[in-house]
Amino acid sequence: MHPREPMDAMEATDAAADPFAHLHDEGYAQATNGHPITYETLVALGGRTTESLDGAWFFTLDRFDEGLRQKWFADTPLPATQWPRPRDYDAGQGQTLDVPACWAAQRTAWTFYEGAAWYTRVLDHHPD
Repeated sequence: MHPREPMDAMEATDAAADPFAHLHDEGYAQATNGHPITYETLVALGGRTTESLDGAWFFTLDRFDEGLRQKWFADTPLPATQWPRPRDYDAGQGQTLDVPACWAAQRTAWTFYEGAAWYTRVLDHHPD
């Protein structure tokens, strides 16, 4: 599924029937843990155009891996009033931080945090 495509009808129905089902899915991380990066899978730039990702990004801590459980990466960016199901994350909200930098050093409260976090930023994509 492309990150900008909406959920299919089955996923939307399941989420509406039990919006808390993701809390009990112990295999939620399997889809993202099976693709290790090795020297054979790295992409060489080979003269390609690049774009700097430096700058301000929205940043959200994810203490309980809700992002993988609820598949935040697949959510269509919509105003909260138009969400098809409840979620704990709004891609256009949250605290901002500067990239590149160590996020743990940018806020005192994050100094000892160990866990997942989500970076979000709108990018202009112009395919060649």
